[in-house]
Amino acid sequence: MSGPSEIPSPLEVLARIDAALEASGLKSPGAEREPLPLYWQLLNEWLISQHQPEMATADEATLTECLRQLPPAAVRKALQRIRNEALDLCRAHKTLNDWNQRDMESLYQRLLLAIARPDQAAGAGF
Repeated sequence: MSGPSEIPSPLEVLARIDAALEASGLKSPGAEREPLPLYWQLLNEWLISQHQPEMATADEATLTECLRQLPPAAVRKALQRIRNEALDLCRAHKTLNDWNQRDMESLYQRLLLAIARPDQAAGAGF
């Protein structure tokens, strides 16, 4: 008969959690948890997945100019999907609050307006 199993100390539990986060990539400096940086990261990853790595940028003006070169319907759909994914991830990380959600919505609306062609913007209800 063996002795009672040892319960790990709180520090050992934290070390195991840190190791699991490190292994999953969530502890790396590149793992964003704030809405706007996360949105930019996801948007850049989408651009790279569209075989547009030269478009991946953190500069809003350059990005909107690049997005105008892609089909508007696909970009609108991607922007909405990415916004929803970023909001869901931030809710899961408990980093979403009213202020940064408003900032995220503002950025999303600016990007939608920036990619809209003049003839579409008037009739699209933006």
